[in-house]
Amino acid sequence: MQNLVSVIVPIYNSEKYLKECIDSIRVQTYKNIEILLIDDGSTDGSAGICLDMLKKDKRIIFLSQDNGGVSSARNRGLQEAKGRYICFVDSDDLVSESYIATLVKVIENSNDLNIVFDSHSYLFGQQIMKRKARLKSRIYEKKEVLPQIIDDGKLTGILFGSVCGAIYDNTFLKMNRLLFNEEVRVNEDGLFNIQAIMVATKLGVINEGNYYYRQESENPKKRISIEEVEKRVEQLNDCDKAIKDICKMFPNESWEHQLKRRHVTRKFWYILWMSQSSLTFWKFKENTKDTLRCLSIDMQEFDRINMPRAKRIILYFMCKKYAFVLSVILRYVYPYAIKIIKR
Repeated sequence: MQNLVSVIVPIYNSEKYLKECIDSIRVQTYKNIEILLIDDGSTDGSAGICLDMLKKDKRIIFLSQDNGGVSSARNRGLQEAKGRYICFVDSDDLVSESYIATLVKVIENSNDLNIVFDSHSYLFGQQIMKRKARLKSRIYEKKEVLPQIIDDGKLTGILFGSVCGAIYDNTFLKMNRLLFNEEVRVNEDGLFNIQAIMVATKLGVINEGNYYYRQESENPKKRISIEEVEKRVEQLNDCDKAIKDICKMFPNESWEHQLKRRHVTRKFWYILWMSQSSLTFWKFKENTKDTLRCLSIDMQEFDRINMPRAKRIILYFMCKKYAFVLSVILRYVYPYAIKIIKR
């Protein structure tokens, strides 16, 4: 008999894609699932869609709460889940029909396997583009991935940055009291995975690309406010503080190199966000120059062999502190090459 899998879907104002998302879960070839729809205080028609779907499939469980953020919604799902295994799907994404079956097969075919991660595919409209894998498909001992989990040196960040596209042993999660940090609003998925891997025995990696991460069409000319950039930086700081707190709990591991890489990666994100801001080009260039001036980069810390070419170029100009060239690339080239450079 198939083990029950709990699929947790946090929902907030997702009416545009919600039905399509739920339908992609309902048609799984693996049938023994419960679908927990957690409405996190939506103000659009999301709740109505959930109630309609509830009538169509007895495997659906609908839960509603005041808005508390995606981590709060996922925690509610973990508290209510009855499955042997846990999967997460975001309410604007899709999954292939074999998404759950493939993950279950891997996690059940190896002893002491706590988590299995699948790579993402990107969904641009109706076009699916498979993401380049960051690790080879196989079973890993925890100690093999610890040197990469905070920052793998590809100017991308947390190695397993999303809980979507993964399956977790629910007994393992409960035994280790693993929940999402509701104070963190950026990289909260990656933070959860860092905590989980720290206490895991083994984890599996596959590169099937059965999770389809939707990409909205981006307007390269659209600008964000400086206040929005500052908000993102503050949220990123909250995440990094939480990461450092976790590292302190495992003093026998060496985190110095990863934290250095993480610092450079954060500065890349900051400069990128500023490139999209309302600053004039020349003010943006001066901001970039100031940022690079106090940045120390050791190229040997980074995995330039496996890093996408576009990011290799960006890292080179960051290291050389060529603020003008870097500013031109990020302001005028990067937005039009987003599908290539996207992690």
